[in-house]
Amino acid sequence: MLAVSNFFDDNFDDPFVLGAFFGFYKFTDDNTFIYTQSTYKKVKFVTDNIVYENSKLNYTNILNYFSITKNWTQNNIKSIKRAEFIFALNNDLKLNTTSFFNKLYTKVLLLHNTWNKSQKDNFVRAFFELRGSIDLKANYLAMDYFYNSQQELKRFRILTDFFNINDNFLNINFRELQKQFVEKQNKRNTQFRINLQYYIKNFGIFNTYKVEILKTMFKIITSNNNCNEYNYISYFDCEVATKKDTSIEQRIKFYTDFIYENDLAKFDIKLLRKELNFDESENNDTTNKIQRNQNIIKIFTYGTKDECAACKNKYSIDDRSFKRKNNPDRYYLEIHHCISLGKNKELDVLENLTKLCPTCHRALSKNSSAEEHQKNLISEILNNNENNLEFAKIIFDNTNFNYLVNKIYEHLK
Repeated sequence: MLAVSNFFDDNFDDPFVLGAFFGFYKFTDDNTFIYTQSTYKKVKFVTDNIVYENSKLNYTNILNYFSITKNWTQNNIKSIKRAEFIFALNNDLKLNTTSFFNKLYTKVLLLHNTWNKSQKDNFVRAFFELRGSIDLKANYLAMDYFYNSQQELKRFRILTDFFNINDNFLNINFRELQKQFVEKQNKRNTQFRINLQYYIKNFGIFNTYKVEILKTMFKIITSNNNCNEYNYISYFDCEVATKKDTSIEQRIKFYTDFIYENDLAKFDIKLLRKELNFDESENNDTTNKIQRNQNIIKIFTYGTKDECAACKNKYSIDDRSFKRKNNPDRYYLEIHHCISLGKNKELDVLENLTKLCPTCHRALSKNSSAEEHQKNLISEILNNNENNLEFAKIIFDNTNFNYLVNKIYEHLK
């Protein structure tokens, strides 16, 4: 068995094995071994069990064919669970997950410039196919995606920056907002996915069972069923359609900014689901905002005192507003939803309304003024409007004042 010290030695240069570990690695509970793996299951599309069993007889040889270091074996290590084919390392350096990934990341960065196209393709094949499953419905090769840090979460940058993969063909499907996950019915793993047609045309498939799946169900994914084999790799000649979805860069940024390691209240999850159109009831909504309830706005406008909840303790109303022409006894003030409205009808209630002068109202539009200034304005509103404060406590299920200020700030529109 290869030692971790040898794995990170300057002389170790194996694109396929490095790609496998870069896509997935795991430690045994006792920290003795670090391993990567390949496991695949029989699917209903290929009913012949002999095809499935025969594919496994030669699978270890195929893995070692692509590897310079031919240490792939069927798993016989008791401390490694639920893994069928493995490449294991003896953790003689006593590394933890963070230090191992940092060393691996650095090694890939140093070596990729020395690899030719064939070696780079082998890195990509190991990254995606060893654990990738064919999703014919969504048209992806999808793999469960595991990470311990934001750096690991952004592995895709290596693929796009140094391995010439067009990011239009990559996708990440994080699960934390999915209904079953939120309701704790089925906490499925996040998936990292690559367009299936793009992958099988440019990188091919070496797992013979997955090749049979593609051949059997080919009409679903392409109108051209030409399949060519070269050095254990089956390439499919098919047209590749690019989806015009949100880029993976934007999706990762959205995830790291609003979801990853964030303390999400139920209301946050609801808002984020609507932002991503996770709720079918929202998919047919062609606008970003609901129609405000004009009745409650009129009630609030004429039934409350004319003062700006954000700056009344600092400025005179005469310095920040003016008298209405049609009603000279009243000042012009704008009605603001303390927790931004968006698509959420439940927020369009009297308890969430407050009055602001035009200057403060403009300052509370997203990114229109400095974060510190916006948070100060929100703090003033909550201090000066008890109804807003109590409503925010209910919506965010929290009584901590600073927490509420931060949450309201995060939801500015």
